[in-house]
Amino acid sequence: MPQGFEIYENPNAQVFLRRKQPKLITDEELALVEEGLKRCTRQERCRVDVRKAIITVFTPDQNLDEIGEVMGLLGGLKDREVFDRIASYTPMLQFVLTNEKQRTFITRRYCFLGSVDDWIEIGRPDSLTTVVKKFVRHLGQDSFYDLY
Repeated sequence: MPQGFEIYENPNAQVFLRRKQPKLITDEELALVEEGLKRCTRQERCRVDVRKAIITVFTPDQNLDEIGEVMGLLGGLKDREVFDRIASYTPMLQFVLTNEKQRTFITRRYCFLGSVDDWIEIGRPDSLTTVVKKFVRHLGQDSFYDLY
């Protein structure tokens, strides 16, 4: 491996050789987002990715529970790892570090309007604990698309 590089796998299982990224997000902050996802959403199989000052939450494009039921009815495997390997993920929510000293984050959600198709800011900068609690619960819900 060349010095200064690392192997990186994104949430959709694509593997890259990339320059090492500066670590701006702490392990505690990443754990806080992952715990918030477990506690506050029905999106059990979300994936979290960190790049520089951005924590991105990806949700599965397929309903993996329904796929599991069909596979079970057909006598197929019900192994969760199998579903995780066949799933694809879309980035839906981001927490962007806006102030390193105060550790405040702005929240963005992906907007799927044809005229936008980009990240839009929702809410005001606040602590990661506050924005995770406020916005993660909307993942997988119709209310997610009402957030501005």
